[in-house]
Amino acid sequence: MTSLPLRLDGHTAGEVRVREDGCVTAECGRREDGLYRAYLTGTSGRALIGVLEPHGASLRASRRFSRGELASLGTLRGGQAVCSFLFDETDWQRITPPHFFAEARLERERAACSGALFRREGKRRFLALPYSPDAPFPIPELFCLARMRTVHGRCCAVYCVDAAGNPIF
Repeated sequence: MTSLPLRLDGHTAGEVRVREDGCVTAECGRREDGLYRAYLTGTSGRALIGVLEPHGASLRASRRFSRGELASLGTLRGGQAVCSFLFDETDWQRITPPHFFAEARLERERAACSGALFRREGKRRFLALPYSPDAPFPIPELFCLARMRTVHGRCCAVYCVDAAGNPIF
């Protein structure tokens, strides 16, 4: 069995154990502020282990990988825990994009982008539009593509697109 560090927010928060039979377990201390996914990382990429779920005083996820899946990651480096619902507050920038979506040339898009925040994560781009239940929904034509998240302490409709501007579901 190989034991590797599990990193969260740049710090070691637990460990990832990789057995000979391909069973991988990630375990870290409990955090109360989000839903976390654990990834096994290697020199050639990363693979999802699973959602970290409560297990006693810690959070744990397990998955069995085939030899081919493990080999495709290259030399194993460790694990990474990523919060699915919280965004890194430091990555957001205020913007007024002329058109964030490649195919949506909507008149209301510019008005809806008042107070908009933008961030990049690899090839993905995120647009967070402030939302209030007392006001019209930002870009209602794309309601089904939005995820409701808190960004900089405000409720926002967050849209995600790829490098070409196509929505990511």
